[in-house]
Amino acid sequence: MPNYSGSWTARQQMQAIAANLWPAPPGAPTIGTATAGNTTASVTFTAPAYTGNPAGITAFTVTSSPSGITGTGTSSPITVSGLSNGTAYTFTVTATGASGISAASAASNSVTPDIPDWYLVQAGGGGGGANDGGGAGGAGGLVIYNSFTFTATSYAVTVGAGGAGSTAGSNSTLTHAGGTSTASGGGRGSDNSQGGTGLISGGSMGSAGANGYPTGSVTQANPSGGGVGYGNVQGDQAFSPYRIAGGGGAGAAGQNGSANANSSANGGVGIQWPASSGTYYGGGGGGGRHSSSAAGGTGGVGGGGNGGNTGSGSPGTANTGGGGGGCGVTGVGGAGGSGVVVISCPATFTVSQSGLTMSTVTVGTKKVTTITAGSGNFILS
Repeated sequence: MPNYSGSWTARQQMQAIAANLWPAPPGAPTIGTATAGNTTASVTFTAPAYTGNPAGITAFTVTSSPSGITGTGTSSPITVSGLSNGTAYTFTVTATGASGISAASAASNSVTPDIPDWYLVQAGGGGGGANDGGGAGGAGGLVIYNSFTFTATSYAVTVGAGGAGSTAGSNSTLTHAGGTSTASGGGRGSDNSQGGTGLISGGSMGSAGANGYPTGSVTQANPSGGGVGYGNVQGDQAFSPYRIAGGGGAGAAGQNGSANANSSANGGVGIQWPASSGTYYGGGGGGGRHSSSAAGGTGGVGGGGNGGNTGSGSPGTANTGGGGGGCGVTGVGGAGGSGVVVISCPATFTVSQSGLTMSTVTVGTKKVTTITAGSGNFILS
């Protein structure tokens, strides 16, 4: 209907509109609600009744303000990724059709992305076994709840102690409205009976409540509020005369013993939390040596104590739940490392306590509290 120059006369435009041939983009979407996540936001909207001419919407685009970061999709909601935590954003939505892009919707409510609240409950590690080549202590059970919402209330907390030589570690707990997260104390290393070829086991890592400890599990949240525990079983040794055994760690099983006098059984590696932080929890203890010809096993990364060579095993590191090292030729097993409870909550809260030993630092938009001892209440107001 246009003339050869490609332009439309007023009469031709009126004729095209009357014949429903005039191209038109879709109407503007109606904005809904924006909800912030961790470097993300989810935006809801309602598609326009008018879908353009020719009719049909092929995509919707959500755009942030500031920064103009976009997310696309074919229906509501749409997630926008790559946002900066701690920055406030609003969002608009446009519809794209065969005839072009619609006008933008009204701006959404303002939201500020942030990392979620989280907590960690680490039980005390088990003590290493005694006598001539004792088994190593297992790491304490570990619960990580990586997406939690703290509110202004009181939370009951208990930090478990590490077990003395040949003694299991104690449980650590955190109780909130959704339930109690219980990390069980690490198992003790077996004592060497100094006779025969009996099984000299490193202690298993403690479990976490009714959830047990799924072997090799990665960090995950438990919606029921109990948290999920991690761990691996102990290494065993039944060879004579070199009775050595590594304890179980949060991330890997301890090594099995060997009949080779020059070998050593190392403790299992713990779990790093937060990711990429370089901080590990729940390392298994190293096995003790029945021979002075080689060193005892190395404790697992995450506070596991080294196994003894000619003497006693080394203790697990305090507040890591690491297992104690097994005894060498003579002496006792190393004590397990004490447990710890770590809580990350919004920095807007005032943090206090009753009956607990703790310290709090502000990290960005969060307050991170490390509770190192006691049984009492962690209070947010």
